[in-house]
Amino acid sequence: MFSARRHNAGARHASLHHSVCCESTARDEMMRDFRTVMVSDGNAAITDSEHEAALLGFHAMFGDVVTVTECQAGFAAGAKEMAA
Repeated sequence: MFSARRHNAGARHASLHHSVCCESTARDEMMRDFRTVMVSDGNAAITDSEHEAALLGFHAMFGDVVTVTECQAGFAAGAKEMAA
C-alpha cells in the first residue's frame, strides 16, 4: 500500500545543491516511472545562473518544477483526496 501511494504521489526534491544529489535521484526515479518534481526555492547552487540552468534542464527532461507554496498546495489537495 505504501509503495503504491508513494508511486502515485510522486517524488519531490529539495537540497542544498540540486544539480548533483536531487537531480540524480530524480532521474533515477523518473526512469522507474515515478512522477518527479523539483522544488525550485527548496534547492540552491553555487551561482544563480547554475541554479536556473539546472532547473531548466530538469524541467525539459525529467519532471515539473514548482515552488514550496505550490508543493504545499499539492500535498493539501492530496490529503483531502485521500480522506474522501
